[in-house]
Amino acid sequence: MDADAFAEALRPHYDDAARYCRALCARWSPGEADDVLQQALLQALEHHGSLRDPAKFRSWLFRIVTQCFHAAARRHFWRRFVPLAEADEAGAMPAVLRGRPDAPGRAALLSALGRLPDRDRAALLLFEVAGLSLEEVGAVQGDRSLSATKSRLSRARRRARALLEAGGRPDAAAPREGVEEATLRLLNEIDAGRER
Repeated sequence: MDADAFAEALRPHYDDAARYCRALCARWSPGEADDVLQQALLQALEHHGSLRDPAKFRSWLFRIVTQCFHAAARRHFWRRFVPLAEADEAGAMPAVLRGRPDAPGRAALLSALGRLPDRDRAALLLFEVAGLSLEEVGAVQGDRSLSATKSRLSRARRRARALLEAGGRPDAAAPREGVEEATLRLLNEIDAGRER
């Protein structure tokens, strides 16, 4: 396996994959999100030779990131049952979840995204943030039909919108932004916060 060929194939998709992974792992610390991305990239490098159609590299990469996220989510589930003596190693709430005063609605959006089922949140983020087509989202999530992908995406948007509306907004007089715009805005804020 040629690492240079993998690096060339990865280069145009790395930023989108990193943003997608951070958004999936928004409930966790930034370090854990980076670990998930590192694990995904390692797996992609190891299995790059098995990719039959290089034109499908993007959806193949996002599928690996999604699978690594689900594996990490299972580990997080079982961590709830660790003895209390080890629980204090978990650390404080990630800075991304604490919100900032200059970002109204950010905490509500993170909360809404965090309460969506993993597959629904992943579908929403793959389509709206990573910019994958419906066919690519379906391929990443292993859907058998395009209608299943469309249904999941529609359901995720509906649930996120309902969660946002139920949570109330401090700036109710301001025009309401859609879930798509809010997610993109949030991820831009997260990226800007990490660059500081």
